[in-house]
Amino acid sequence: MSAPYAIGVAFTAEGAAVIAHHGERPRTLQHAAGTVGLNGAVPLSWLRTSAWSEAVEVVPTATALARAGAEHGVDWSRFERFRQPGADPVVWAAAVRVRRALLAGTAGAEGAEELVTALLAHVAVVHAGGREGERAHVERARVRVVAERVHADPFAAHPLGELAASVHLSPFHFLRTFARTTGVTPHRYVRDVRGEHVRRLLDARGATVAAVAERVGLEARQLRRLHRAAVGTSPRGDAPGTPPAHPPAHPPAHPPARPGPVP
Repeated sequence: MSAPYAIGVAFTAEGAAVIAHHGERPRTLQHAAGTVGLNGAVPLSWLRTSAWSEAVEVVPTATALARAGAEHGVDWSRFERFRQPGADPVVWAAAVRVRRALLAGTAGAEGAEELVTALLAHVAVVHAGGREGERAHVERARVRVVAERVHADPFAAHPLGELAASVHLSPFHFLRTFARTTGVTPHRYVRDVRGEHVRRLLDARGATVAAVAERVGLEARQLRRLHRAAVGTSPRGDAPGTPPAHPPAHPPAHPPARPGPVP
């Protein structure tokens, strides 16, 4: 179940999920890993997925929605249904941060208000037509260019100077721009993208740490350290030669992990 106005990211691809809003006929949707989902005012039921799936959702409170709506001129009630606008580096970074805290058992109220305030401001402007200054608009466009570059080739070298030059900024101004927009530094964003890429490779049946490390050009110890830092847990199938454990291929419903309503 996706609560009203939930903001989420699917960390796994989906070929034929069956969803339904209350009182409506079910429909089928597809999406790639990393796709953002934004629910509207009506709760959404995930009736069936084609395979095991993983998602993280942040559910803002009515107070947080009202505050963001007033600040950016957005009437959230106009959005009733679930929609998937595709990939979004800012929402993705927030979801990775929440998932890491959930898996590490450190999720709590500390930092939640800051995260939700920034996330709602971004969604209001980018996905709900809210007000935004010209400077912020340009900064978001630059961040998207860099994020697409990193996701396209996670294990390429991504030094700060080259990333900054790709959007015509000095390293100092790029660092500030990227962190202000996404909530994380470029270095941490690259690390999280690499960690998510490694996690998906390790989820393949029969995958081992040694084989995946060789594929991405890392030593096994480097891959373990990357996975723990980016995801918050040790890799599945960490024993040499041991395939990862897999959940049932056809669970009855889509169970997004989420920290619950936050201010």
